[in-house]
Amino acid sequence: DQWEISYRVFLLSITLVVAIVKKFEIEKNSRLKFAKDMRAKNQSRKMFCVLEYMMPYHVVGPMLADPGAVIAEEINQVSIMFILITEFDKFTREKTPTELLKFLNDQFTQYDDICNQNKVTKIETVGEEYVAAVGVLPSDIEDNTRFGHSFLLDRLLLAGGKILGCQTADVKLKIGIHTGPIVAGVIGTKLPRYRLFGDTINSAARMMQKGVPGVCQFGVETHGELSETIKAQVKERGEVEMKGKGKIMAYTYVAPSEDKKPQKKEGNESAPLGPSTSSKSAALLRKALPKVLLMAKAKKAIMDSVSQGAVAVDSEQEKRFEEALRVAHKTDEDEEKKYWFLSERAGFSPEMEEEWRVSFHENAVLKNIEQRLAFLCILLLLISGLELQCLIRWHVWRYPHSLYSPSMRWPVFIYTR
Repeated sequence: DQWEISYRVFLLSITLVVAIVKKFEIEKNSRLKFAKDMRAKNQSRKMFCVLEYMMPYHVVGPMLADPGAVIAEEINQVSIMFILITEFDKFTREKTPTELLKFLNDQFTQYDDICNQNKVTKIETVGEEYVAAVGVLPSDIEDNTRFGHSFLLDRLLLAGGKILGCQTADVKLKIGIHTGPIVAGVIGTKLPRYRLFGDTINSAARMMQKGVPGVCQFGVETHGELSETIKAQVKERGEVEMKGKGKIMAYTYVAPSEDKKPQKKEGNESAPLGPSTSSKSAALLRKALPKVLLMAKAKKAIMDSVSQGAVAVDSEQEKRFEEALRVAHKTDEDEEKKYWFLSERAGFSPEMEEEWRVSFHENAVLKNIEQRLAFLCILLLLISGLELQCLIRWHVWRYPHSLYSPSMRWPVFIYTR
């Protein structure tokens, strides 16, 4: 009757409303979680961008995953290059602190660019010394296994030759290279540093100290790993006396000459500072230089990530950082006060919307789909078995059917399964 129909329509409407509300809550929570994950991902990317300037990328992940854990590895074969700006004390006497730091920053920035172009890993800067290496990254170790160490060493010498091309009449460089095993790892929890340890790095430093300005100098170990193309450009210097090593056979390499870009001279280059900026001032500047350069690069990395639209996220481990971000960014609760219906859509760009749909499809629709389908198959088998038992027990094929003949009951049963 009419009341029964109205009652059933009412129940179906209630069921439909409950399903819509449930779907709305699922989508709302999914969007909020997705937005939070995106903020966390962007913040991690920004942190990674900063840490990349402090150490090689392959140790950043283990540092973030387990802070305070010892990160160390032994590498069988690496080549280390030391670069020294000769007569650096002259620059400390002639330049103001600002000019000196700008001079060193300009020099080391050129070396950074050349190393990046030739896939050479920068290790550190110590005063007027610049340290780089090949063979420490996982990709370098793989290339060393596949193609031999000469493949990496050619890149290092090519970078060294280009760095020598940055010399001017006033700036002269010494370069020392050595090849051998090394122990690499991260030292310190505050201002951590990626460092290399072993006789190889000591030998590379001595090759630099005993080197000749304007050339790359290395020993027998490095010479034996060179490719034939590079060996044709190498000259034998002869035996060189080195501290703790005795006399060692040394070789020199000068890259083929290329057109050099003229380098502008700094203003006030010859203005003396007087006795107050002697060796003590130079020592202080050498200690402060790596931190100044690091802070400048870290600041540039943060500004670049912000300019690219990276969204910051509240940090659970640092409350002061969370308080600073609270002023610059609105929280999810503030957004919900402005929009009562699907407020989490506010700020979703078309790209984020598409990423969310893919994420929702993978994490909600397809989540445990194999177990769900298996459960449905088992349930279908149980129901089919129960129905089959009823068919056989009551001989239903003997009774007439309004749509088809009784003989069609078995084909219909099998077909609907």
